[in-house]
Amino acid sequence: MLAQSLLVESPLAINEFYENCCGLAEFTLKLSPGEPNHVVTKIDWLENGLLDCGSSVVSFDGVPFTGGSLPYNITLTPYNEIKVVVSICECNGNPIQGNLRIQTQAGANHNFYYDLEPIACDISYLPTEINWYPCKNDCNELQPVSLSIENPLALSYEVRMNDTCDIIFGTNPPEYYLNGVLQPLAQFQIPPQQTSTIHWTFCPAITYPDSCSLTLDFCTCTTDIIVNVIPVTCNDCGVNCISAQLLTENNYIPATFDFCDNGVGQIYQYGAIGEKKILQLHFQYDFGFLADGAVIYFNPVLFDVICNFANLYGTSTIGSPPPAGWSYVFQTGDIGTTGIPMQLFGAGVNANSQKNISAYIDILNNYEFVINLEFYLIADIENWIDSNTLPNQKKLLKNHISAPTDLTNVVQSVYNINKQLCVLIYISDPNNLVAVPGTNPTQYTNFECYTTKSMSITARFYNQGLYASASEMTSPQFTLFRNATLVNNLSTILKTQVKFKVNYSGTLTNVLFWVIDGSQFDDSVTFVQNYDSSRGEITTNPLIGLIDNNLFSPSVAPTLIAPNTWEFSIRWNQFESIGTILHHCRLLRFRNVYS
Repeated sequence: MLAQSLLVESPLAINEFYENCCGLAEFTLKLSPGEPNHVVTKIDWLENGLLDCGSSVVSFDGVPFTGGSLPYNITLTPYNEIKVVVSICECNGNPIQGNLRIQTQAGANHNFYYDLEPIACDISYLPTEINWYPCKNDCNELQPVSLSIENPLALSYEVRMNDTCDIIFGTNPPEYYLNGVLQPLAQFQIPPQQTSTIHWTFCPAITYPDSCSLTLDFCTCTTDIIVNVIPVTCNDCGVNCISAQLLTENNYIPATFDFCDNGVGQIYQYGAIGEKKILQLHFQYDFGFLADGAVIYFNPVLFDVICNFANLYGTSTIGSPPPAGWSYVFQTGDIGTTGIPMQLFGAGVNANSQKNISAYIDILNNYEFVINLEFYLIADIENWIDSNTLPNQKKLLKNHISAPTDLTNVVQSVYNINKQLCVLIYISDPNNLVAVPGTNPTQYTNFECYTTKSMSITARFYNQGLYASASEMTSPQFTLFRNATLVNNLSTILKTQVKFKVNYSGTLTNVLFWVIDGSQFDDSVTFVQNYDSSRGEITTNPLIGLIDNNLFSPSVAPTLIAPNTWEFSIRWNQFESIGTILHHCRLLRFRNVYS
C-alpha cells in the first residue's frame, strides 16, 4: 500500500493558506517499505461536509492537472516519490477536513485524511497614513510622489482606490508601476513576495479634499491607507515646505503632526524641560542647486509669542541673510549625503554659549534638502541665534532666561503658556543671477529668497504639568546608598546608588537621568560641558559599565513597589557635595507617559 502522504515545507510559501483565500499545499507520495510498484491513474481532493470553496488539484508530479483520470500512467517505485500540489480554498473560517484520494492501476483507492487550519491574515505592518503634496508653485508644476507597498505573503493583495481618490485624480489617473512596467491603477494586485509602487503625477486644477485613501484587501483583512492631501504653499521665490515635524530622541515619543502650514490649530504638548528634540525640516528649492556655491542659512527662535523675523532684523524687512545662525554651502559632491554638519556663524566669541546642540543637513538631490536641528528644551531664550552671551548656568535651572529665581515657573515662558517655535530658511544662489533694478549698464547679483515657518508649542517644567498645573507624577523622593547603607552625600571615591521614587497611576517602562553641577558659570563652553553633565537612560546591563561621564550601570529598571509607587535607581560618583546637586536633580522623562 502507499505510505501516508506528508505535507512538506517549501521556501516558496507552499502550505500557507489564509481565511477566505486559496493557498497551495504540497503532498509527497511514497511507497511503504517492501511495497511493490504502483501505477497511479487517478487523483482527487475532496472536502468532507463543507461548502465547495473551489479547492482542486493543481499539479501531479510537476505536470499541470486538469482533473479526472490521468492521461498517462506514473509509476511509484521504492526509488522515487511524487509531489501533488493542491489549491486549498477556505470560505467559512473553519478548519478544513480534506481527503486526498489516490487510485492505482489495480483499482485500489488510497485515502489520506487531513485536518488543516487556515491562517488568520495580518496586515498590520502596512502603513496606515501617508502625506501627498500634489503640486508645487501653486499647482503650476507637478509634485511627483510614490508609495511603495511590500507584499511578503504567499498570496496577492488586491488594491483599489475609493471614490474620493477618483475625484482627486480626475480624468487623468495616476500611474502604477510594477518592475518598471505601467499597469492599470483602478484595481490591481500586488504579487506575492514583490513590492509595487504607485506613482502619482497628476496635478488637478480643482479644490483639494482633505484626504483620500487606498483600500487593500487580503483574504479577510481589509485596510485603508489614508492619503492626506496637502497642497504645497509657496512664496514667490520657490522655497517650498515639503514636510516639517518635531521628533524626540530615540523615538521615546512618536513624530508629531506636519506643520508646513504653520501648524494652524495645533499645539505641540509632548515635552518637558531637559528633553532632547529633533526639528526636521524638508524643503524644495524650485530653481535647483545647479552648481557649487549656493548658501543655505538657517536660524531658529526658541521661543516667541508671535514669529516676526522682520522685527529681529531691525529694519523691519527680511532683505539679506540673517546676521547669525547655521549655514551650509552647497557642493554637488554632497548629493545623496546625510548628516552634514552645518556651521554656526555670526556668534563670535560667544558661539559656545549660543549652541543648543547642533544642526545637520541632508542633501537629497539638486532640489531637495532636509535640515535637522537637535536641541534641548532649556530656559526659554525668546530670541534667535545672535552674538550675545547666553549664561550657561541658567539654562537648566530657569524657566525663562530672565527669570529672577531658579526652579520657579512664574515668568511667562514656553513652560506655562503657548509660544511659537519659529524658523527662517534663507537661500543665496550665485548660480541664478538676477538683474539689479536701476543699474546701467545692468548689474547682476545673487538670487535670494526665504521662507519662515512656525508651530505652537508648550511644555512641562520641573514637577509640573502643562501650563504649570499639577504634575502627572507626584511625591518625588531621592535617597542615597553606599554599600547598602543610607547616606546623605555623594563620594568621589566610591560609587553612590541613587534611588528615586515617584507616584504614578500608569505604567513606567524606563527612565532618563540627567545629573548636573548647578554651581558652574563657564560661558566659554557649551552648557552641557559647563554643568559637568551626566545624562543617560537606565540600563540593567552590567557589561556596559560607564553610561555617561558620572553615571554607571547596572541600574534598576522601574519597579512597582506599592500601589501607584514606582522605584528605580542608578549609580554615580565624582561629585564632592550633595548640597546643590540633589536640589537640581530632576527625573526628566518616562517612556510612554505623554506619548
